[in-house]
Amino acid sequence: MKYLSRQAWGASPPKTVLKSIGKVNEIFIHHSVSNPSSSPANDARAIQQFHMNGRNYSDIGYTLLVHPDGTVMEGRTVGGLAAQGAHTSGHNSTAIGICGVGNYEENQPSDVLIQGFNDAIQYAKDKGWVISDPKIRPHKAVFSTQCCGKHLIARMNEIGTGVPMSADKLTKEEVIELHVAYYGGPPGSGYDYRHVGGSLQALIHAFQPSSDTLVNKVNSKRLIKPSECPVVPPSVAPECKCDVDVIAEAVAEKLAQRLKE
Repeated sequence: MKYLSRQAWGASPPKTVLKSIGKVNEIFIHHSVSNPSSSPANDARAIQQFHMNGRNYSDIGYTLLVHPDGTVMEGRTVGGLAAQGAHTSGHNSTAIGICGVGNYEENQPSDVLIQGFNDAIQYAKDKGWVISDPKIRPHKAVFSTQCCGKHLIARMNEIGTGVPMSADKLTKEEVIELHVAYYGGPPGSGYDYRHVGGSLQALIHAFQPSSDTLVNKVNSKRLIKPSECPVVPPSVAPECKCDVDVIAEAVAEKLAQRLKE
């Protein structure tokens, strides 16, 4: 793994004293939206200066950064520990944020970048910043934003797995069928079919329903029974507040079975 410490990329000292957050169970994936240069250090400095001067953050917002050449860079840390960041509103004290340098709403992430994310996640595990099996989500999963970009979101299933390429590639016909099964009708005329060639789980996550909405859809379409979901007690569904990711995985499994029938 290619790695640059704060000292190595020339980080400025934080404006205020940073607070460590201990071991967390979530990782949020971001993109910088900036145009990467050939120098990871220059790009890290530019992002830090934008955060500190343009947004008045106390330091760079992300815990770690990944350059398109695969270099992992230390971000907001204190005393060798992950510090409370400024990357995901409402989750900065309970998650770390890893940012891919570049704009992945417009550009395709390379296999080298994906491997860099996996290197960064393993580094965070080795340092004790996150649990061994953290929940890994795009920024968009919890905030009204396009971050970390549709092209990177389409490859989220490869981040955290250590596998640079996935064999799970949806066809256009499968995307249409999944859309019908989930929404009750085919995609509209303006649908861009960006999930063709992507993974089933990435498509399910892209639906981004609230917990209640997803539970209601699950029950009304009988895709899964409440008793089949480990976090939905039959006695309280669909009113309970559930883990969207857990239910989405159950729905994905049932939809995958339907495609094979």
